[in-house]
Amino acid sequence: MHKGQGLVNDVFKPKHIKKLTGNTGIGHVRYTTQGANDSDLAQPFTTSYPFGLAMVHNGNVINFRDVARLLHEKYHVLPKTTNDLELIMYTFASELRVKDLDRLSVVDIFDAVETTQELVKGAYATVTIIAGHGLLAFTDPLGIRPLVMGRRDTPDGPVYAFASESTCFDYLDFEFVEDVGPGQAVFIDNDFKVHYKNINALPKAFCVFEQIYFAREDSTIHGRLVARERVRLGKILARKVADAGLKPDMVIDVPSSGYFSASGLAEAIDVPYRRALVKNNHMGRSFIVPTQAGREDVVKKKLNPIRAFVEGKKIAVVDDSIVRGTTSRRIVRLLREAGATEVYFISSAPPIVSPCIYGIDMAMSTELIAANYSEEEICRYIEADKVIYQDLNDLQDLFAEERGHGGSCFACFTGKYPTGEVTHYLRHIQEERQSHRPAKAAASLSAKAPAPTEH
Repeated sequence: MHKGQGLVNDVFKPKHIKKLTGNTGIGHVRYTTQGANDSDLAQPFTTSYPFGLAMVHNGNVINFRDVARLLHEKYHVLPKTTNDLELIMYTFASELRVKDLDRLSVVDIFDAVETTQELVKGAYATVTIIAGHGLLAFTDPLGIRPLVMGRRDTPDGPVYAFASESTCFDYLDFEFVEDVGPGQAVFIDNDFKVHYKNINALPKAFCVFEQIYFAREDSTIHGRLVARERVRLGKILARKVADAGLKPDMVIDVPSSGYFSASGLAEAIDVPYRRALVKNNHMGRSFIVPTQAGREDVVKKKLNPIRAFVEGKKIAVVDDSIVRGTTSRRIVRLLREAGATEVYFISSAPPIVSPCIYGIDMAMSTELIAANYSEEEICRYIEADKVIYQDLNDLQDLFAEERGHGGSCFACFTGKYPTGEVTHYLRHIQEERQSHRPAKAAASLSAKAPAPTEH
């Protein structure tokens, strides 16, 4: 096992790759959303009892205090870290422990998965190596986070892979097989035989933010190409732009998640599209930087406006969403400094009014500008001439039914969580997130946000 922080090429050097042997492996490239964000919490996580297990996951456990208490009282297990993956892994391992370890069967493995799904609440898509037995993948009963299965035929027979996005298979010459559905478990044994079981499946509540922002444009999710859906989001916005009486000279995007929505909007309102903000690809995502000053510094170094395109123009700038508002304000200032006469800030997403508790790092309600201020106040705060949000009903119409696969999770826009009543979980998550952040981070928005008006 090898871990580290940074891009894959920063962490894995040829000398590390040479040490990896065997025919099964797992990897992970996502920041933590539960616990501190340091190398000790990087995945995979492993345990040697009752079998050698190595596990990765994408998502967030919401009842982590309940599960930790259960592990302690029932199984006498104490997790070593604050990463919620340990809770999933030890729950699963503890259920395996009560089986006949000398004759562990596929049924036993699926039974352990089923109990884990019953005990662990939240969103998770997991992949696990069970030493000496095979490779296991399973998801939470609602299928909130993505997981796909691929296959490649070789002279020695088929090989299989699981990933968060189908685009991974394009690079590795794997053929997409299927999405791992809500509550589904897939086990590939040492003879490369594939076993399936649908466990605890509920009506799907797939995270719509994957389509809006997180997924890569060239990925296909539940049969829908992400790039095409983002174009559709832009076209839907055209009505609201027209209703507001806006007549921009051009439409531009915030690179790179805003590109396809911007192009769709430009096409629908018959206005030229230009790429007028140039992205520095050597900077990371401002979205996950923990402090406001840090986020604004990233934006300043990350984006550079093309003055010749912007100067003297009324600009409609399209971004995937407005979360805290600080990044949006910096972008508006950059465009004004480059000579834009008017700036209309347009969001592909509706106002984000509730924290995500399922694996997106926006679990603090105090940081969500739309949860605390009106559109007019947000417009003043980000210093735009107009703010346009995607209409929630339009978004729900577009993604309510995933072509026979069920619906989507809109909790960050509605406050209605598919896992049911979560008020006490929200408090626990906010307390846990706060404990791992710099002291000034939580107050950063309220210190600079506009004073609320009477309404």
